Amino acid sequence: MLYDGKKARLRFYQLSGNSYCQIHESNVLPGMRPEMIERALQQSKTDGQTAALDAFRRQLG
Repeated sequence: MLYDGKKARLRFYQLSGNSYCQIHESNVLPGMRPEMIERALQQSKTDGQTAALDAFRRQLG
């Protein structure tokens, strides 16, 4: 996982042979996409950590 705080971009990577390839969904947490975490991080800056965590939990189901 790579996060650039300045651009608010999160990316997931998977090791494939000797190099890493970007993937669009977590292999460890099925259904988890980088955009979900990006939204929560941005929301925590504007609405606070509690509201962001509540919204994130709702996304997970």
